[in-house]
Amino acid sequence: MKKYREKNKEKLYNYDKERELKNAEYLKEYRKNYYSTFKKYDRYGITKQDYDIMIESQNNMCKICNIEFKTSGNVMIDHDHKTNEVRGLLCNNCNAGIGFLKDDVVLLEKAISYLKNLL
Repeated sequence: MKKYREKNKEKLYNYDKERELKNAEYLKEYRKNYYSTFKKYDRYGITKQDYDIMIESQNNMCKICNIEFKTSGNVMIDHDHKTNEVRGLLCNNCNAGIGFLKDDVVLLEKAISYLKNLL
C-alpha cells in the first residue's frame, strides 16, 4: 500500500482536493438553504437587526474567549435557559462549556478551582 501511495502521490492528492471542494460546495449550499428557512435568531425573540447589532458591538468576536467568528455557523446565541433572555454571542466551544455546566456559577467556580489546583 505504501508503494502505491508513493507512486500515485499526485493522483491521490488531486482526488483529496477534489473531494474537499465538493464537500465545501455542498456545505455552502446546505447552509444557505438551511439558514434561509430557519433563522436562528428568530428562536430567541430577536430580529436580524438585533443580531447584527450584537455582532458589530462584539467586534465579530466571542464574548468570552474573543476568538473571531469565521462564519455565521459558528456564532451561538447565548441565552438564560430559565428566562430565555439573550446574553450575547459565543463561539461553539464557550457556549458548549457553560451549557454542559448548566450555566451554574458554582459549578463554573469549582471547575476554575480544579484547574488552578492542577497548575
